[in-house]
Amino acid sequence: MPYVFGGSGGGGKSVLQTISFINSTTWSPAQDMNAKIYVIGAGGSGGVAVYNATGGGAGGCAVTIADLDASTTYTITIGAPGKARDQSSTGANGYTGGNTTFAGSGISTMTGSGGGGGLYNTTGNGTGTANGGSGGAASGGTYGNFTGGAGGAITAATTNAYYKATGGGAVGLWATGTAAPTVTGGANNTTAGYFHNNGGYTMGAASGASVGGTYLNFRVDDDDTIYSDLIRTPAGGLLSLSSMGGSTHVESINYEFNWDQSSVHGALPAGLGGPPIFNNGNQSIQNIQAGAFAGGGPVLSSTSSSYWGLGGSGGIGGGGGAGLGMGGQSGNMAIAGQGGVGCVLIEVLEYK
Repeated sequence: MPYVFGGSGGGGKSVLQTISFINSTTWSPAQDMNAKIYVIGAGGSGGVAVYNATGGGAGGCAVTIADLDASTTYTITIGAPGKARDQSSTGANGYTGGNTTFAGSGISTMTGSGGGGGLYNTTGNGTGTANGGSGGAASGGTYGNFTGGAGGAITAATTNAYYKATGGGAVGLWATGTAAPTVTGGANNTTAGYFHNNGGYTMGAASGASVGGTYLNFRVDDDDTIYSDLIRTPAGGLLSLSSMGGSTHVESINYEFNWDQSSVHGALPAGLGGPPIFNNGNQSIQNIQAGAFAGGGPVLSSTSSSYWGLGGSGGIGGGGGAGLGMGGQSGNMAIAGQGGVGCVLIEVLEYK
């Protein structure tokens, strides 16, 4: 069953619908329409490692403006997200997301390819580097074919963090998707991440990508001695789901992440990338899921082998955040975030 955004507005003016599909199906519109169609591949999951791991890439997005006929049955195939990746003894690359397609009489088949999985590097002296998961391609769109944003890369710096992790890429709905921020590991990234030294663990981490190039600042809550609460400070425009066309607004509230023994509470608004989180206590934690179309944030976990940390999942089509099991322990000490599921969005422009 499709999800429908929008409805009847006041003042005698109709608010047209945006219909979304996140499961494979066949579909015929209730009446003839002119519509803008977005076909978005699934995001890749993050890589997982002891020292260096990167976020997954976002799915590609094909966009077409076309007439859709009520007498035609359209076939919608939704790409499966790259699944969450457990830590091995040294590390593992993330999984690639699945392709999403939209096909039917009278239109060219549209394809949003899945994003690539994040990567890892075993170098433990601070000089390790790795590319982020690649963004998925797109084809068949007459309005545009936009490659998904890549997961954040890891590069070396003069002063290096031994442990480095990045977030997932964001979907490009009207241009190439935003890549997640790069981590150099040598200093605070005032727009998207942090450098931190905790008991000898020198860490560099950055957020998942937000839609349209918006990044959010983070600050560490120094009052918390077990783990770090990361508070989001808005720093730019966000996607408007009502228009699906790049309209922006500014969020006026902060988002503070609190978790109990095993979970983070709440969900991010559409278009907002997830934060990096650090777990230094004897408990299991998981990062929050990114907003729709945005990339998940990484998790850096230095708990004992009895506990684990889970990277943030990508929003719809977004790449998953990396997982870092610091200290060299294997098993489930770190789990990379899965990618976001693929999606088909149909924005009704006019009913015939």
